[in-house]
Amino acid sequence: MTGKKILKFGLLGTGWSLVLFLCFYLTRDGVQSWDLFEHYMHARWLFDWLGLEAFPSYFSPPNSVVKHYGPFWEVVLAFFSEFGFAFLREPAWVWNAMTLFSFPASLYLLFKWLKKAGIETFTALLSLSMLPAFIRLGGHALMNYKDFPAAMAYLLVIVFQYNWIKKESKSRRFSIPSLAILGAFSLLPALIRTSMFLQWLVSLCLPLIICYHQKIKTSWRHVLVPFLSGSFLIFLCFLPLYDEGLLQFLTAPFSFMHYQAAHHWPVQIFGTEYASEDLPFWYPFVWILVGFHPLLFLLTLAGLGFLTFRFRPKSLASWMLLFFILPVISIWVTKPILYNEERHILFLYPPLILGAGLALGEHLKETLKKGLIFLLIACSVYSYSFWTRYSYIYLSPLVGEQSVDRFNGDYWALSIPLVVRKTKDLLPANAPVFLRIAPTNVYIEADRLTNSLLHQEPGYQRLQWISSEDGLSPGQTYYKIEANKHDAQKQILKDIEAGKAKLIFKTDLPTGEPGGVLAQYTK
Repeated sequence: MTGKKILKFGLLGTGWSLVLFLCFYLTRDGVQSWDLFEHYMHARWLFDWLGLEAFPSYFSPPNSVVKHYGPFWEVVLAFFSEFGFAFLREPAWVWNAMTLFSFPASLYLLFKWLKKAGIETFTALLSLSMLPAFIRLGGHALMNYKDFPAAMAYLLVIVFQYNWIKKESKSRRFSIPSLAILGAFSLLPALIRTSMFLQWLVSLCLPLIICYHQKIKTSWRHVLVPFLSGSFLIFLCFLPLYDEGLLQFLTAPFSFMHYQAAHHWPVQIFGTEYASEDLPFWYPFVWILVGFHPLLFLLTLAGLGFLTFRFRPKSLASWMLLFFILPVISIWVTKPILYNEERHILFLYPPLILGAGLALGEHLKETLKKGLIFLLIACSVYSYSFWTRYSYIYLSPLVGEQSVDRFNGDYWALSIPLVVRKTKDLLPANAPVFLRIAPTNVYIEADRLTNSLLHQEPGYQRLQWISSEDGLSPGQTYYKIEANKHDAQKQILKDIEAGKAKLIFKTDLPTGEPGGVLAQYTK
């Protein structure tokens, strides 16, 4: 290896090490999500099945729905938390940091693949700089272990398939190993989030149809290869198959029609509630207005304008748009259970953004592209700095009144760890604390304050977490913690205003509304 290559690899390794350090720094304050318990235990269940010894944990076994989730990302994260960074004694922090790290890593890989697809450098950089300006996407990268990785995997698959088509078109014949790789890699989003299984089938058919249309030498055996390789990977990765059989396995938890079969919570949009399984037809589009930074919104519209009026069927931009349109149609037809705002359909928007960016970049001068890249990065950094851990509920100024009451509020209850951290200084030892919502967030934060290598607080004492007020004695003092999830904190605020409770501590959301609330009560 030459000195130049050694220097190049050294600089690259140093750069990525700094990015990883930054991801750990940005997630240091406990931004674990609502269902980390289940996903972490899912990974431990898989580790036990494989005969691997994982770090001792306080988590309970996963429920039946979680067992049917795609296991890929949980296993990746568990390897880092149980082996690579086990010395931190804080798996939740490692999961947050590594999920956030997957964002710049995916952007880097996408840049390489866009260049391979023949995209000009600054057109590629412009389209990629548009992705973080979807502020809710970056917000979910901070703590979402399912929807965000699946969204980025979906985008990677789309670009990979486009490059695959170009390669196969040149050779005019199918390569069996190449077809097997196509089938297996295209399954990646479903390996992360099983509800995207239908997307695998659709996305696999398209390149095969296009290649057939381009008169590539083929036979029915070639068509079967990618489906067989993907199916083999399913049997290899999804352990419930061994217990339940294929027919049982392909029921609700695995179907695209049921993102989460267990919950039918209503969805609140602009202050109006809709049934989660019967949303209006405009639902997939409204999040473009809500979650996109205004500059991104304008650039996306401009890019779509170029894409519509100067349509080139064989372009990567058109290919991207197709992978936005098809899932939208499938949502209209199947009416899946969608709740907690846009997170279940997060994968829809990156191909739309990237496609618009590629179409836009083809018609702009290099100087203008450089200026827009700078503006997009500056706007994104400012928005993330303002919304911080709550970027996943970012509300664009375009929606008018930015009240979280019009949507679902802090639906991951990320304000809870901030409240728990304050109990050390504000509550007496063994104080009974009533939890009605987000208990997992509380337990994770309590554990890190007790056991973490870097975040433990020597003076922190375990409190008496209670799930009911019935066992308390008359006149006994106790405490309540609530979060801005489905307006759960409003009752505490009403009690405080009426004199029935005393406010001990509260956090504020970027909109100025209360997030997590800690109050004192008397039985």
